[in-house]
Amino acid sequence: MSGTFGVFRIMNESYYQRNKIHILDWRKKNKDKPWYQWWNRKYSELRIKALQKISGLEHPLCIRCGCSNPKFLEVNHKNGRKGEKFKARLFWKAIVEGTRPTKDLEITCRVCNVIDFVEKTYKVRYKIEFLGA
Repeated sequence: MSGTFGVFRIMNESYYQRNKIHILDWRKKNKDKPWYQWWNRKYSELRIKALQKISGLEHPLCIRCGCSNPKFLEVNHKNGRKGEKFKARLFWKAIVEGTRPTKDLEITCRVCNVIDFVEKTYKVRYKIEFLGA
């Protein structure tokens, strides 16, 4: 990162590290406030829109086992991240706005995402079957 944005990012990260206990405590105490709930809902909506755009379906599914629970769905990088670092909200926003290409992304559930990592890392194969809720 260069320029002013990089300086602010470093300042914000160091502020968070210095005040991590107080920030987490504050979040725990204020999670029932309406604005906090609003923020979480907006984030969830953005995430769902991004999952829909990647999968091309109104109700995204895991490509390996067919899991359809949005709480369990994740984005899997087909070829690995290759050092790409991002904040989740900005990542979702870039996908929805179309500034981040989605050819190298696929939707998997948490279990299949971990299995994909294990398969790529240790060169072993697994078969997963989703039995439903």
